[in-house]
Amino acid sequence: MRIGKYISAVLNADAAVGAIVGDRIYPVFIPANGIFPCVVYMVNNAPHDQAKDHAGNLDRAVVTFHLWAEYSERQQAYSVLEDLDAAIRTAFDFVEGTSGGVQVEICHYDGSVDGRDENNMAYLKTATYTFIHQK
Repeated sequence: MRIGKYISAVLNADAAVGAIVGDRIYPVFIPANGIFPCVVYMVNNAPHDQAKDHAGNLDRAVVTFHLWAEYSERQQAYSVLEDLDAAIRTAFDFVEGTSGGVQVEICHYDGSVDGRDENNMAYLKTATYTFIHQK
């Protein structure tokens, strides 16, 4: 998806995000032997204009960010996720502009929820954003 180029460009250039995860920002899944903390994002893209009576020039992408940190860090891991969630929100919430060759008209934060993954022994925070962007 084109919006993935925007997400990667913005997050990789953001100092606050980089201080927490470095370049560990991945589409869809964590690579084998991935290191925590990290960010994984998934995109659900659709036409912005649902009328289907003409070819529109905007798409609406609902993006889910999965923020991961290891259990071994205990409460510090949760604090890392809170800081990462705040940094991503600052980077995207009600922001517009061009990055990675993709023009975003507006983005807004839809919410987040805590979780965990017993298999990976990891804390999880899932945050959702809606991006309106040029096709």
